[in-house]
Amino acid sequence: MPTSDQADSVTEFLRLCLKWWDSIWARRAAVNELARYDAVDVAHIAHDLGISTADLHALARRDKTAADLLYGRLDALRIDPKKVDRGTIQDPSALLLQLH
Repeated sequence: MPTSDQADSVTEFLRLCLKWWDSIWARRAAVNELARYDAVDVAHIAHDLGISTADLHALARRDKTAADLLYGRLDALRIDPKKVDRGTIQDPSALLLQLH
């Protein structure tokens, strides 16, 4: 009979697998949603966001928590994201230039 620790480990493993599977389907849904639009509409959406259409497609393929990495780095550097220009947040390379 499995021990409580083994059961907890299996439960945690299954929870992580389910979370991973959900993230795959969420990304697929975002890509499929974007694919419903024609190229002109996608270009307008990208323009409204201030990014290229290639960047918009790349963002649709990313995990919804991808931005957490940037905010984690800002926190590690003790930089308040509210005090950073929004355009800089959209282009992390510009943030690096501001830090130097």
